[in-house]
Amino acid sequence: MLVNGTNTRQYSVSFASFTRSSPVSQVVFSFFLLDNGPGSRYFDNSVIRNGAFSAQNCPGYAAHTVEPGHIFKPLERRKAIKFLSQVYTAARGKVGGIVYTKNQFAGLVARAFNAPTNPKTDKQVLIRSSFADSSARWQNATPADREAWEDYAATLVYPGPLGEFKLPGRQVFLSNLALALYCEQIGGSSIAPGDDPPIIAGFLNPGPIAPGTFVTASETGIAIDIGNNTGEDAVALVNMSVVFELTRQVYYGPWASSRTFCVDIADGATTVIPITLNAAAEGKRVFTRVRLISEAAPHRISPFYISSHVPVTNGP
Repeated sequence: MLVNGTNTRQYSVSFASFTRSSPVSQVVFSFFLLDNGPGSRYFDNSVIRNGAFSAQNCPGYAAHTVEPGHIFKPLERRKAIKFLSQVYTAARGKVGGIVYTKNQFAGLVARAFNAPTNPKTDKQVLIRSSFADSSARWQNATPADREAWEDYAATLVYPGPLGEFKLPGRQVFLSNLALALYCEQIGGSSIAPGDDPPIIAGFLNPGPIAPGTFVTASETGIAIDIGNNTGEDAVALVNMSVVFELTRQVYYGPWASSRTFCVDIADGATTVIPITLNAAAEGKRVFTRVRLISEAAPHRISPFYISSHVPVTNGP
């Protein structure tokens, strides 16, 4: 909300604008405000009295003094709107600053576009350089190799919210090689990146991947059991979510690069990977995402496996 001028108070929102060109002693309004700023708000029976602003039923806002040019910024994240359309049954992408998507209950969802931040962490820089290197190698690939990657890509079927789909050979090449290069750069594995096309069709199919038992003494944490029945040594790329309340049931991302690591998984072995967390995480919920890639070229990768964990604290 922007207030400017001594005698003119103007309240601008996405779907409504209220202007009063006389000194304001009291203005009462009730509407849903979808802000174009950092978040969105319900302003229910918000009141301006004698130059002071207060928002009832609006957590995070205290009373503020209204001064010319003062800006009230939302303190909560944007909220999405679930809706039913009489015109279309599916929508994807961004139109006019509104992003359309679908949630886990197959409902249409619209939310205001929020430009992502770019902190440029060390691991973000590494994954970007891995994709750049992979793209350069594709440009130098022979026609025969490109055709072989197209043939391999045709054997991969990906699940999606709008149905199954396939990717072209170039995208499969980039994802496989970039993942191998990324694991090599962040360390923790014995991967040897190469760009030869796979000769075995389909995804890499590991053994069971599930929550394990965290046994580290005097620590709080979780564990992941990763089985490898692929017939070859592999490397697991492990992502971890932030800590949620126990009521959180599903999570699909985003996955922070700061909580990402790679580890070797020998063929035929089941490896237990312990992850130590802050003591405050005990009894809450954490999600992990695991993907395997062949340790040696030609690289194949597995689908993603997402697991839910409840951190525990062990005694001495």
